[in-house]
Amino acid sequence: MFATARIEEAVQRPGILVPASAVRTISGTSRVFVLVGDHVQEQIVTLGQTVGDHVEVTTGVATGDVVATSGVNQLVDGARAATAK
Repeated sequence: MFATARIEEAVQRPGILVPASAVRTISGTSRVFVLVGDHVQEQIVTLGQTVGDHVEVTTGVATGDVVATSGVNQLVDGARAATAK
């Protein structure tokens, strides 16, 4: 007996990883805060796999975006941001 099989693999694409602490999930909707000028902008994101203490963001954040990683629970959309250099 012989069989012919076709195995499909997911296409690999570069991922964007952010610290899990940067993601705030409320009522099943995940959000991060992205720095835009001297303010933060809330972005709704879609999450992928967890890698250690980081999580993959599949939509909602672009390569090069600066994401708030601390104090996220106190942030609101449009808040002025203090950056550490």
